Amino acid sequence: MTREVEGLMGRKVVPSWMRVGLLLAPAGVPQPVLLDGKPDFDNTRTVMEWIVQVGIDSVEHHCKNSVGQEQMDSTATAALIRSLAQDFASLLQLPTNQCSSVPLDLSPSEQYLFGIACGCMVSVSPIIASMPLESASLDETTSIPYPIILFDELFDTEYSGTVDKCNRGILNLIEHGAVVVSATHRPEYFGSMSSRVITLSGGNVLTVERLML
Repeated sequence: MTREVEGLMGRKVVPSWMRVGLLLAPAGVPQPVLLDGKPDFDNTRTVMEWIVQVGIDSVEHHCKNSVGQEQMDSTATAALIRSLAQDFASLLQLPTNQCSSVPLDLSPSEQYLFGIACGCMVSVSPIIASMPLESASLDETTSIPYPIILFDELFDTEYSGTVDKCNRGILNLIEHGAVVVSATHRPEYFGSMSSRVITLSGGNVLTVERLML
């Protein structure tokens, strides 16, 4: 379910279906997160509890290795993480009742959205870790950049109907400021929400097309 990877300043356990571009991203900057499969969490926690736990683990890692704290503030920061987890799940249109269920109960599209929500938490964890404790809450003055998510052929073997259901939430996330990049052999799966399509062959760029959303 997980693998241990070496960072510049320590080790971090990350899910086997997720990779991070920068284990120790600069403070205040989202780290790119690459997803190449469905999440494989067990049923010991609910879906929302897992999303929150992924956020807590990632923030604690950054607090210890980047910010220099032994651990994050257990009250203010944990509350912020829970609030962000709910926001990402809502933006991705992950049903509320399914967030209270265990991963085994999710449909195929919901499993993907669950994984993307976890990826969002990992991506923004450097920002949360670098926030002053007194500002670790969501209000009109809080500014948290949206995540950077990369798909590595994530949907290439999936049914188009499943992808269509996922795309509604992904597009909503993009419209709120997230950056989503997909490497795929099925560009038609993303045509409705792509702002740019780059076609590659043999490592060479063939075409670059800008699209109007």
